[in-house]
Amino acid sequence: MPTQIDKQTMGALLRDHAFMDALIERHFIAKVWGTELGDWAKADPKNQKFLRWLLAQPAVMDEVMLTLTPSADFARIDDSWNIGRILESWKEIYFADEASRQGLYSRLAAACSIRPPGTANRGAGQAKENSSVLERYAHFRKAHSDGELMPSFDKLSMWEMTHVVSSPASNSDLEWGREALNTWKPGFRKGENIIGMASQVWRRGANGVSYNDMSLVMGAGGKCGPRSSFGVFINQSFGIPAIGVGQSAHAEYQQ
Repeated sequence: MPTQIDKQTMGALLRDHAFMDALIERHFIAKVWGTELGDWAKADPKNQKFLRWLLAQPAVMDEVMLTLTPSADFARIDDSWNIGRILESWKEIYFADEASRQGLYSRLAAACSIRPPGTANRGAGQAKENSSVLERYAHFRKAHSDGELMPSFDKLSMWEMTHVVSSPASNSDLEWGREALNTWKPGFRKGENIIGMASQVWRRGANGVSYNDMSLVMGAGGKCGPRSSFGVFINQSFGIPAIGVGQSAHAEYQQ
């Protein structure tokens, strides 16, 4: 075996689909649980079935790793990050809905497992108890099937979807957000201007109001914090990725 691989040989290897698929599988296994993965597979026949499917999906495994790769250069070079124990909740979705095994719904299932409900920025109107991963998947699966989400949702990457499904709002609030906009300001759907709904939040907060849900955030209003929370929420309710951004004594949203 040569001690060095030249540029031409490496280029050929990178164009070899079988080689790349094997490399992806090896890296994925190492990043999940390492030696514990075998024990997990043996623990339940369903684990084995799910794992056989997943290890035959190099594109899915590759996108999971891209989604979870740290953005900081030093962390990428160090390569000590790991995928974490996402397989249990992902397996549950796999057996609950056959559609989760391919295409858009495969990305949705993985995104829900990678960033479960409530793991996004916490803010006003957040749910007291987060829904399960399966419940969040089912919520957006149905909303998409019913044509309630924005068309851009169909083209979201797995990473982008994590900034939708991780919303700390309850599933009932996400449904309410769509109903509220569609009833009151349906014009905001044009050009996917969903963020326009945040301008309807009263700019001065009412004293003594607890923001127990997103309808109260809309009704009671507030300055930067509640408005930022609502802006993130209303985008996510329509399947548009958004995050809250904290600043010194200030908050805003980005989509």
